[in-house]
Amino acid sequence: MRLLFQPAEEAGAGASHMIKDGALRDAEAIFGMHISSILPTGIIDSNSGPALAAVCFFEAKIVG
Repeated sequence: MRLLFQPAEEAGAGASHMIKDGALRDAEAIFGMHISSILPTGIIDSNSGPALAAVCFFEAKIVG
């Protein structure tokens, strides 16, 4: 698992630089997430079922 934080996402140039620099090499899947100013720092929130532009479902088990 790799965690990627895309700089300059709103300007549209961040991803192209990350791809060029090899950040996505050998990636089998990529899942994106947005931040929210209404949630406290360190909180991850999710909804059951489709949300925003979601077009598929996945299940993750994180152990640590």
